[in-house]
Amino acid sequence: MGQEIKVSVVVPVYNAQAFLEQCLDSILGQTLEEIEIICVDDGSADESGDILEEYRKRDSRVAVYHQKNQYAGVARNLGLRYAKGKYVIFWDSDDFFEKEALELLYKKAEEDQADICICGARKYNQETGMVYPAGEYLVKKRIPAQMPFNKNDMGKYLFNFCSNVPWNKLFLRRFVQEHELEFQPLRQANDVYFTMMALFLAKRMTVVPEELICYRTLNSDSLSGRVSDTKYCTVDAFRAAKKKLESFPEFTDEFRQSFSNKTIGPLLITLRRQGDIKGYAELYSYYKETVLKEFNLWGQREDFFNSQQDYEDLRRMQECDYQEFLLYQAQSYEKRLKQERGKFRAMERKQKEKGKKDKKQEEKLKKRIEELENSTSYRLGRVVTYVPGMMKRLVKKPTAGTSSKERGE
Repeated sequence: MGQEIKVSVVVPVYNAQAFLEQCLDSILGQTLEEIEIICVDDGSADESGDILEEYRKRDSRVAVYHQKNQYAGVARNLGLRYAKGKYVIFWDSDDFFEKEALELLYKKAEEDQADICICGARKYNQETGMVYPAGEYLVKKRIPAQMPFNKNDMGKYLFNFCSNVPWNKLFLRRFVQEHELEFQPLRQANDVYFTMMALFLAKRMTVVPEELICYRTLNSDSLSGRVSDTKYCTVDAFRAAKKKLESFPEFTDEFRQSFSNKTIGPLLITLRRQGDIKGYAELYSYYKETVLKEFNLWGQREDFFNSQQDYEDLRRMQECDYQEFLLYQAQSYEKRLKQERGKFRAMERKQKEKGKKDKKQEEKLKKRIEELENSTSYRLGRVVTYVPGMMKRLVKKPTAGTSSKERGE
């Protein structure tokens, strides 16, 4: 490859044969052609390795490396070591991308001389084939009007204007190298440390507001699909980031507040995704006994939180045992389901009267209902609410004093 490499695309791959070709085709079809695609096979047991080798033979921009299974963080670090591009981005092997994604990110990063360029994303439901907006990956109302910007412009929203995922962020490779940023060798949440440190250290950040990434959901083989097996990774990841951030004198109270708020969503998601009562109870107890205090969430007033829902959830957690909290969550989800179903019926009536359909709004409401119905908390909570006899047999209080070894699994 004789020409300058503008962007290195690092793709960790693990048992992704069902989606890998769509992913690679969408990368190779990018309008920005001066790229390299570094694929790291993380010990796949399916045909992913063979698919990668076929693409390597087909296009000289593709490089393939194989390693034993050490999870996506280690695979990304290996790809980063081989990267030669001016910029680097970390894309996942089960996602796909708008064809102009890299060109738009690269041009904006160059225009603003940015260390990081962040874009919007959409979600793709693997089961229904629906694509829908996902505003949590880039919260546009929190972005400063002036570009570029840095942590001093963001204040208490530094860690809350975008998600911790790396795949909607283009990084200046020199910036990553200078700060020796690496992903953690965790099975889950290995991107937390890397992304939070990058956001804190960047002198110039910029944004492409368009939704350029299509993130695949409800893929049970993906890392996020196996979160119940790795319940303490999220805490471990935030703990490492907090320790490092606290070594900087400029990690002031407003950034600490932003950090604390950032932990809430991932902590609750990890709790909701526990696949059984025992795992849920153990993690809930750990949060109450240790984590809420460690991350400065215990006893905070409502105005400390970025959302009223976060405040209410944390207040309930401090007051309730895990069965009561499950009941609260199930009832909250039931209420929200009724609201969303009511909106959907009202929309259907209005559309029938007008003789015209708003497919986009219809799909959006259907998706909200589907997500609520598929929530583990909702399903477990329904068991608590409607089958108390069964719960007496299934639910046992966790043994006191979960060992530190168990918590660090």
